[in-house]
Amino acid sequence: MISLLFRLFPYLLATVAAFMTIAAIATLAGDPETAPERVTIEQLEAGSVPAQSWIEVADGVAYWPEAVEQVRERRNGSDSKLEAVFVPIVSRVLADAWEAAQDAGRPVPYTDCRLVASLSAREYESIKAGQAEANSGPAPFVVSGERGLVSGLSAKVLAAMRDGTTDLVPERIMLVDFGSKPLQKDQAGVMLFVGLGLLTVGLLWIRARRRPGARNSVLRAAA
Repeated sequence: MISLLFRLFPYLLATVAAFMTIAAIATLAGDPETAPERVTIEQLEAGSVPAQSWIEVADGVAYWPEAVEQVRERRNGSDSKLEAVFVPIVSRVLADAWEAAQDAGRPVPYTDCRLVASLSAREYESIKAGQAEANSGPAPFVVSGERGLVSGLSAKVLAAMRDGTTDLVPERIMLVDFGSKPLQKDQAGVMLFVGLGLLTVGLLWIRARRRPGARNSVLRAAA
C-alpha cells in the first residue's frame, strides 16, 4: 500500500497543483466580488434574489428550535461527531408566527422562509457560548457568506428539516455558508505562485520516474 501511494504521489501532486493554478488564473482574470451584497431578511422573504453570491443579512434572527445537526457516526461505536448545524434565519414577524405554531402544537410553516445558515461545529459552539438563550428561542444573528441552495443538502438532513414542518421547498431556500467568501485576487496571486511551484515539482518528479533505470532505483528505495 505504501509503495502504491509512493508511485502515485507525484501524479496526485501535479493534478492538485494544476487545479490550484487554473482556479487562481480564473480569479485573477475575472472580477471577483470584493464585498458582500447587503440585503434585508424582509427582502428575501418577499421573494427578492440577490445579484451576488456573497451576501450579508444583518437583521434576521436565528431560529434555533428548528436547527438541524449533521453528525458523523463513528464505526467503532464511540460517540458521534458533530460536523455541521443548519439553522433557519427569519424575520422577527416570521419567528413570532413559528413560535405561535409550536405553542399551539402545529407544524412550523416554511412557506416564507428563504434563508438557512450552515455553521461548522466550531462556529456553532462559539455562537452558543455567546448566546445564553441559543436553544430556547430566536436570537439576533448576522449572516455573511456565499450562497447556494438547501436542495444541495443530503437527503438525511432534508428529512430532519421536514420533520415537524410544512411547505418546505428546498429549491426556494438559500443556503449560506457562514463566514465563507469568494477567493480574492491577493489570495489568488499566492495560490498561483504555490500552484506553479508544486506543478513544476510534480512534473519533474514524473519525468525522473520515466528515465531509464528510474524504476529499479525506486524499487531499491522502497525496499
